Amino acid sequence: MAVIKISSDGVDDILVPDEVVATDELVRQALAPYYAELANADVTRSEENGQIIVTVTKRAGTKGNDTSGVISALRAAPEQMNAALVLHHELTGAKERGELTLQKLLRLQQKIRDAVDEGTRQINEVEASKKLLKEGLPVPGRSILARY
Repeated sequence: MAVIKISSDGVDDILVPDEVVATDELVRQALAPYYAELANADVTRSEENGQIIVTVTKRAGTKGNDTSGVISALRAAPEQMNAALVLHHELTGAKERGELTLQKLLRLQQKIRDAVDEGTRQINEVEASKKLLKEGLPVPGRSILARY
């Protein structure tokens, strides 16, 4: 039987059959269901009193530089102001110029309802996006960002 030690985890030594520690990849596969953060861990071997000792050390990964999905989507998204705010600015300007009459407001009722509905839809989309971003799991980056 071999012993797997997970450094800096506080977990007791894990006894496993020797074939489980035959390769680094087998060690990672054995631990993956219980320790997902060890997917890229460093694996070292030693021997004590005829027993194989495998030490698994979590490797620091890169953070926050996976630009493939989120940033690309944000860049591709059209820039726009909330429809209700746009209409509010138009109506405020018309009021200041003395062009906003009751008749004009009555004619604009459908446009006002549509702007409010569209503005509410946009707010809901933004809130849903913020929620997804906050709940998103960290993903190791594929490259290292240069510091300038």
